[in-house]
Amino acid sequence: MAGEVFARDLGYLDGFFDKLEAHAATLGPAESARLKILMGEERKRWTEIRALIAGGKAAPQAAGAPGVAAPPAAAPARAVSYARPGPLTVGSLIGR
Repeated sequence: MAGEVFARDLGYLDGFFDKLEAHAATLGPAESARLKILMGEERKRWTEIRALIAGGKAAPQAAGAPGVAAPPAAAPARAVSYARPGPLTVGSLIGR
């Protein structure tokens, strides 16, 4: 089954989502609340993705459903730098 091909990667994704949700507790109230909302929406999307991979059918998205609407204007924009700090590999990130 196709879902079995991705089982290991999806397991890593679950762990990553857990870490992000735990990190929300270290943020300010507004940032924490927003991260929790985003993670809830993301988990819903990945539940649907898993169903599709396993051969199931996707639940239809209603207009304005999570993942469809634009983020609220109140969410502060943060500058993001995409400059590479140096050569990194996935292995070098283990333990961080």
